[in-house]
Amino acid sequence: MKKIIILLLTITLTLPLYAQKAGTDNNKGQKNAVSFARQKYELGLDVGAGFDNDLIKIGDVLKENIIIDFNKIHSDIRDTGLTLNAGVSADLFFNLKNIKVSNSLWDLGFFFGADGDVSFNIPKSLFTLISKGNIENKNFSGMISAYGGVFADAGFRLSSQFGDLKLGVTPSVYTPLVFIPKSGVTYELDTESGIYLNTYGEISVYSPFMTEDGIIGALKFGGDISFEGEYALLPTLDIGGSVSRVPIIPAVMEDRMLLELRMIDPDDSSKYLEDGYTIEAGDFFEDKPLIPEFEFTESYDNPKKVNIHRPMKLDVYAKIKPFSNNFLVARPNVGLTIDVNNETAYLNAGLGIQLNLIDLLVIDVGTDYAEELWTHQLGLALNLRAFELKLKASLRSSGFANSLQGQGLGVNVGLRFGW
Repeated sequence: MKKIIILLLTITLTLPLYAQKAGTDNNKGQKNAVSFARQKYELGLDVGAGFDNDLIKIGDVLKENIIIDFNKIHSDIRDTGLTLNAGVSADLFFNLKNIKVSNSLWDLGFFFGADGDVSFNIPKSLFTLISKGNIENKNFSGMISAYGGVFADAGFRLSSQFGDLKLGVTPSVYTPLVFIPKSGVTYELDTESGIYLNTYGEISVYSPFMTEDGIIGALKFGGDISFEGEYALLPTLDIGGSVSRVPIIPAVMEDRMLLELRMIDPDDSSKYLEDGYTIEAGDFFEDKPLIPEFEFTESYDNPKKVNIHRPMKLDVYAKIKPFSNNFLVARPNVGLTIDVNNETAYLNAGLGIQLNLIDLLVIDVGTDYAEELWTHQLGLALNLRAFELKLKASLRSSGFANSLQGQGLGVNVGLRFGW
């Protein structure tokens, strides 16, 4: 017990040695009294991963006896079908802080990392067929689709403050590790007067790691640039915005792997059916009908070259500070993600609240809706200036109600070293 008390006293007496007078805040020249924020340099590492779905809750897989109820599954799935999302991120960086140039202070950072996500969708019509059969509906069709990408990147960040205005720029180069343009396999089932089955299409996967001979292909590089700015409008209000990943040079790829859902000819297992298969109603009375089997096949080819850009993001936000400092900050934001590759756009919005105790302890909570994904986050950071540990956990899913029911989880861990 005495050792624990001595250790706590030592930490308590030592912590003030790590604290320091902070630089000028962006609130009209006001000064922060004391801060544990690093002022010279820092080396950092962030890693994270997340997964979600529209069907299975965490509690469902922890039960001793798992019961599969197709009727309940059908009622739980949204009209958009079953969506699975998976995302990863990793970032290694080094920042030089408060570099004095003339009468201004600049920050310069270098980074290397990877991030991205992949989505997979199964239409609801398949679950309707499994759970209810063809009593209410005789025709079923849809597309099993996938899309997304994971990119590695490297670059540098340069930022400075001019009075109440902060500006930053981040040029970077990137290379696709995995890229799936929005593609899929379409199926048709007509049971009106018999049974007609057909499937066509493919899922394209571009990656230097997925080649026919197993040899890693050449990395293809592209370039983009990001801009950000923030202005201290009032002591209690900052406004800012960013434009991220503005395309400059695309990464050009042509080697791809094709995943196709093929029907095997029931009369000749060495052949695939290209134009569908029909079972006449009379076949059920004369003899046991032959049902074709399905299998996924993979092949490799070199179609026309594809220009690949990272999704561009626009964001506008406000920082509301009721105490005219960073102790308590509410951050609403609204933005847009533009997927140049698939020619689609997504509306984003969110609200975060952060409690900051002189950069020693930071707690933040928030809810975001970005790229059709709901995320509810809780983060904690403990900073001793020389060392900082950041932890963040999240609930996530494509549906708001699903995101609150544990149908998706995310975790992020960050480390900082510096002074």
